[in-house]
Amino acid sequence: MSALSYSEKVMEHFMNPRNVGEVENPDGVGEVGNPVCGDVMRITIRVAEGRIQDVKFKTLGCAAAIAVSSMTTEMAKGKTLDEALEITRDMVARELGGLPPVKMHCSNLAAEALHKAIESYRAKKGGSRAFTLIELLVVIAILGVLAAMLLPAIEQARHEASRVSCVGNLRQLDYTLFLYAQSNNEFLPVEPTEHNPHPGLMAALMPYSSESAACAMYYCPEASMMESVAQNPSYTPTGQTDTVIDTPANRAAGNISYVYWSFLSNKPIGWTSPAQCWRNPPDFVPRILTMQRATLVSTGAQIQNFRPAQAWLACDFFRQGAPFPHLRQHQAGLNILYLGGQVDLMVGRPRDNFR
Repeated sequence: MSALSYSEKVMEHFMNPRNVGEVENPDGVGEVGNPVCGDVMRITIRVAEGRIQDVKFKTLGCAAAIAVSSMTTEMAKGKTLDEALEITRDMVARELGGLPPVKMHCSNLAAEALHKAIESYRAKKGGSRAFTLIELLVVIAILGVLAAMLLPAIEQARHEASRVSCVGNLRQLDYTLFLYAQSNNEFLPVEPTEHNPHPGLMAALMPYSSESAACAMYYCPEASMMESVAQNPSYTPTGQTDTVIDTPANRAAGNISYVYWSFLSNKPIGWTSPAQCWRNPPDFVPRILTMQRATLVSTGAQIQNFRPAQAWLACDFFRQGAPFPHLRQHQAGLNILYLGGQVDLMVGRPRDNFR
């Protein structure tokens, strides 16, 4: 497929788009936009008995943007909410018979708009009620008490801003990895270990991003907090240290703030026998990732029932026993970039949640 040629299915959905418009009194609304190309998408849904009963879209954009919006709504209609959340950009592109590489971001926007509509529905599920006059008077009366809580609230807001910024970094990393995979038969870069340093990964992705963006996306806004964890030898593995902050030396060495999960072996600790690692091999099994498959390094066999939407591609730096870098609604966790393109906060032990 040339840079600007479209499949017959893309042109058919562009010329005769399905589900155009807006659901009346929608249960959920998702809006996304791309400041680079100018595409804007709005998806509205109606939910009944846990399934998407109706879904419509309004899109301002190119032929590819309209076609992927049409296909995404067709794929979502009738599915449960969890099933619809499994829809990824690659699934949409395949259903359309492929998209030019320069237009693949459109499929990501449509899937993201659908996911946001579902999140919107779940956020308001159960309804809300207005304050009564008495309740408002009580709130006004205790404003003085609440003033003493401003500093913790500001700190919480700072943490949330950092988490959101980290999500942006991981999405930029995902898009750059996606461009790499498009040029390499859907294979992603494979690193010697999941752990620092990653000079090979940084070198492989450099052609697909500007130098400033390439450097920024490797370092979480909470890297200074992570650095205190990385430099503390009392955390597991004991006696070991690392560095994850953005410095010229770390850029040159390939030390970044994230752990990368397409790797050949777990990071060893010295030359101990039996080998000890930064992360236990039974819990974090080495594997080689493509956009659709995972192959075990130990046997060369493909992982059965592999689901890209659940597979970890990258995440925040972490150590056993150490605090996590991000907070959301008073819960600490790790930002996880999934192979399907989603980024979300994981709460719980990484070894129990790793996929």
